[in-house]
Parts: sequence; structure tokens; C-alpha cells
Amino acid sequence: IVDEVLSVGDERFQKKSKEGILKLIKGGITTVFVSHNLKDIEEICNRALWLHHGQVVEEGEPEMVTRRYRKEMNQNG
Repeated sequence: IVDEVLSVGDERFQKKSKEGILKLIKGGITTVFVSHNLKDIEEICNRALWLHHGQVVEEGEPEMVTRRYRKEMNQNG
């Protein structure tokens, strides 16, 4: 489980962390990546799960889930 690791540290640390996560995934390691950074979710994940108050709102391809999330946040924000 990787929880918001890319939101801390400088750019070099973030890049190194992202590379490490991608290496794990390419090696066949199941990884749960927890983040509010939609760009990272789209780049790293092959599935996305949007939760709101512990309830599943959307599950599927990262681009589809983040697109719906952005739309919802723009309507309610």
C-alpha cells in the first residue's frame, strides 16, 4: 500500500518514488496506490477506485474515473 508518497519530498524524491512504484507494478507486485493526485493515478494505475465516505462511487479505467471525478468536483465546487 502506497499512501500519498508522491505528495511529499522534493521533485527528485517524487521521481525516484514513482519509478520505484512502476518497477514494482511491472514486476507483477500488486500495489494499492492511494492519492488525490489525479495525474499520478492516470500515469501509474491500471484500475481506479473512487471512494466517498467509504462508499464506492466509481470503479474502472483510471482516465474514466478521474474524468467523472473532475466533472463532479467542477459541478459541486
